[in-house]
Amino acid sequence: MKEFAQRQGLHCRAVTTDIETLRGLSGCEAILHMPKKNHFVTLGDVDSEYVWSIDLAHARFCYRTDIGRFGADWSEGTALLISDSPITDKLNDIDDSGLNAITGGAGFACTNLLQEYD
Repeated sequence: MKEFAQRQGLHCRAVTTDIETLRGLSGCEAILHMPKKNHFVTLGDVDSEYVWSIDLAHARFCYRTDIGRFGADWSEGTALLISDSPITDKLNDIDDSGLNAITGGAGFACTNLLQEYD
């Protein structure tokens, strides 16, 4: 995902973080890895009570999770931040070997090329 977004001219950083840090970020979107589900979701919003997630794989496109319970599914705090401008916040970057260990539901690592493009 990171390489694909970068090839589209976007700036990306794969990081480990927490929900409060994501709440404070501006100018970027976040794709979150949910390790217990081997799944990725897009962060929609964070308010004082809920984390709103966007998930195209479920019947409910957008859903909310109690902010206190969200960490049970997002236990490692892994996020891919994507922006049209450089992301300069002080964050904990994940190195390439760590990225290769992250897999989604079909068993693909987030750095594996799934399809060649012409």
